[in-house]
Amino acid sequence: MALMILKVTAEDLAKGKHNDKSDCPIGLAIQRVNKPSLRYRSDGTIDVYVNGYYTVVPKEIADKLKKWELEEPTEPFEVYINGL
Repeated sequence: MALMILKVTAEDLAKGKHNDKSDCPIGLAIQRVNKPSLRYRSDGTIDVYVNGYYTVVPKEIADKLKKWELEEPTEPFEVYINGL
């Protein structure tokens, strides 16, 4: 399983759909390399499912995504994800 830097761009943030597991900013970024699935857990963490594996999205990134969901200004960012 490879470690990859996933770049969430300003375009991903602008085009991302709120409350959509596949077309949120991280989902759009992952779609450039693979079809993802996100899972929002009751403890506030977010998992991304890629190539048969769930990987927990780091809290820092989950917080950025939650900020974006609240339609607060969010800068582009990078995510390190296993399994891409």
